[in-house]
Amino acid sequence: FDWSFDLLTERERVVVRRLAIFSNGFTLEAASSVCAVEHGEPFAMLDILSQLVDRSLVVADTRNAGARYRLLETTRAFARDKLAEAGETAALRKRHAQCMRDLFESAALDYLRLPDAQWRTLYLPERDNVRAALEWSFGAGGETSLGVSLAGASGALWFELSLQSEGRHWLETAVATFGEASAGERACAWLWLGQLWGTAGPTRAAEAMEQAVAIYRSLGDGLLLGTTLFRLPRIWDFMGRFSPGAV
Repeated sequence: FDWSFDLLTERERVVVRRLAIFSNGFTLEAASSVCAVEHGEPFAMLDILSQLVDRSLVVADTRNAGARYRLLETTRAFARDKLAEAGETAALRKRHAQCMRDLFESAALDYLRLPDAQWRTLYLPERDNVRAALEWSFGAGGETSLGVSLAGASGALWFELSLQSEGRHWLETAVATFGEASAGERACAWLWLGQLWGTAGPTRAAEAMEQAVAIYRSLGDGLLLGTTLFRLPRIWDFMGRFSPGAV
């Protein structure tokens, strides 16, 4: 690996070590966002990735719509060491979390308006990247605000993957650390926490969704208020609560 690494140009070496921050693959757009040079223009990432694919340092998967790239685990372990040697790990983890937050910013609304297959193709492959971003955000040295935003925005991801328990863990962490989160971020987190509790914890699900209802109503967000009100009666029905009163 050292021999192959030394044959690369300086730009290629920087990209290889920075790509180690991704878990289970990345898109061209994500690589361009996370691996850009500080105080300068982003790399011509497609050209660099093509060179790295030719050198068998990056694997390209073009079977589905839009190419997805990944490092082999042995390559990633080597590159991760190089990233640490360069003293860039902390900065890159923050960039990575920001990238995931930005990617999932529209995921909740896309879940309502995109065909299921298109939504899954766009968001489900990022499971491990989202998990890594949340672990960093809520961990020592991370940024809780990024975690709160991403936890709510990625709620549908855990629901679609039937990983309700993990999704609840991240959302419970988020609601416990709201801090200066916006009203929209709070409502999104409450909505998906309720959805992920569902009939497994109907009382907690109802409480969470009622929180979301109150916030969406105060925001005048008719679409998401209606979405939450549509889901809430199923929980009430499961609880035998047929006269819930005004919500």
